[in-house]
Amino acid sequence: MAINEELDFLVSRVAKVRKWLAAIAILKTAAICLLFACIYIGGYIILDHRFNFSLPGRLIAFFLLAGSTAFLVYKLSRQLLAQISYTNAANFIENNYSLNQQLVAAMEYYENKADYPYSKVLAEQLIIRVNKDSETFQFDSVVEKWRGFALAAFVFLGLCVVSFYVHHNISFLATYFTRLAVPFSAIAPVSATSLESITSDIVSEPETMLTLSAKINGRIPESGQLIIKPIGQDSNDQRIQLKPTEESGTEPKFETSEFFSKTGQFKYQFKADLAQTPWHNIDIREAPQIKSITAEIELPQNIRDDETLKKLSEQIKNNTLEIIKNSSVTLHIESTSKLSEIEITNPNGISSKNKLNGENTFSHTFTAKEQGNIEFHLTDEKGLKSKNIPKLKIVLKTDNPPQFKLNSPEGDYLATNVSSVPIEFLITDDFGLSSAKLVAELPKGEPISIDIPIQPDSNEAIFNYILELEQYDLEIGDSIMFYANATDIKTTISDKENAASSEIYFIEIRPYQQIWHLKEAGEGQGNPAPVPEDLMTLLEYTRAFIKKTSVIEGKSGLDSDDRSKIKSINEDVEYCSSL
Repeated sequence: MAINEELDFLVSRVAKVRKWLAAIAILKTAAICLLFACIYIGGYIILDHRFNFSLPGRLIAFFLLAGSTAFLVYKLSRQLLAQISYTNAANFIENNYSLNQQLVAAMEYYENKADYPYSKVLAEQLIIRVNKDSETFQFDSVVEKWRGFALAAFVFLGLCVVSFYVHHNISFLATYFTRLAVPFSAIAPVSATSLESITSDIVSEPETMLTLSAKINGRIPESGQLIIKPIGQDSNDQRIQLKPTEESGTEPKFETSEFFSKTGQFKYQFKADLAQTPWHNIDIREAPQIKSITAEIELPQNIRDDETLKKLSEQIKNNTLEIIKNSSVTLHIESTSKLSEIEITNPNGISSKNKLNGENTFSHTFTAKEQGNIEFHLTDEKGLKSKNIPKLKIVLKTDNPPQFKLNSPEGDYLATNVSSVPIEFLITDDFGLSSAKLVAELPKGEPISIDIPIQPDSNEAIFNYILELEQYDLEIGDSIMFYANATDIKTTISDKENAASSEIYFIEIRPYQQIWHLKEAGEGQGNPAPVPEDLMTLLEYTRAFIKKTSVIEGKSGLDSDDRSKIKSINEDVEYCSSL
């Protein structure tokens, strides 16, 4: 019983070494198999991808793989079986720590106890002696355990690298592995990586986000680059790292969005390994806009009573054109860019397109039958379309009477009886002026009437006249009333010549210096006080009476507001009579 315990104790010590040797052998086998598979399969994939093996070539590769695998398994299994015997472990220990082959003999006795040909008594004594001679020695210390850890790390890292690579290239690798494992399959090899531009030349406005993309054909690379180069600028190239997008149901591609804040010209290219797209241009420029619009207007025949009236020309401002219904209008438009195409939508909703050959001016003719908006859509020579061009508002108008503006003096005027008073009137009309005159009424004598010259076909007249007061017998306190009147051309809209007069203005004769008369103090009063100039007050009120009544007189009918003004005038008259 004691000898069995001695033997078990010795075997347990040798078993530790055996386990380490077996583990190292297994790890070594795994490392060799992994390395062989990577080299052989990887080499085949590279060669097949490059030379596109035919059926005989794939059969040869398959049988070479099968034969090499069988030979490798045979050699490695024999080596592994040799490593797991106790005798081999004992021999390994003896090579590093000599026990005069006693340990080897003891392990041979253990493994072949039933068939042991020698004296069992001697073997039992040998076991006792080996235990005694090696009781202070740790058998597993002879094993270079770091080899096991190194092989384990190599296998683990190798599997991680292979798994990562296979995961990211599964579609590519699966094709070639199938061609190797199933040589009779009709699967074609994967073509080399190539890039095909999805976006080509781009023209856009500043402050926009542009999406640039390229399709990936063949093998899918792990990463790629977008290269953007400024044209004609001393700026560095911009290189953007990209990852392929492989969404289900869509083709793999490189895609990114870039923001361009300023105008300029650039070129861009996608690149991955040896594959690249052609260079394409990016032109960041301002969208075409309308710089100016001039309208040439011809009134309809049934509107013009005066056949000498020619076409009217008007520079459009505030995007509004006021015209007579059925007038023929030609718009002369200048844009900010050279154009390739224009599209114009009339107020009736009908659109028309015209091609241009790089011009920045064009014309559009229409008949004003209804009110509405004209819309413009411009496309420049690079294909950039306009955005948010203000609509041209068409307003149909009626024949209004002439309008007046007194530029000089600014209104009623105080002057001496020897002054020179410059009078300037601006007279305008929507269709044209027929006649105009300036009228000045003096306290003595007949009114002065001066004809204002009108240019043919003109809808505006500016008249300047110097009124020399010393030529007339004027006294302090006198007032001169002046105004302008005008008539426009006759149209069938109003069926008459519209006549109108300006507001009435006064020139009041005053002395060179203002004189104040002192009034004597009465009973119960203190110092003398200035006497009110009752005459001047009456003159002011009289001038107001004339202005207010002249406005009301020019109306064909009275409304409630006019009646209120008449009541106010009556109150002023009563007040003046009490002075």
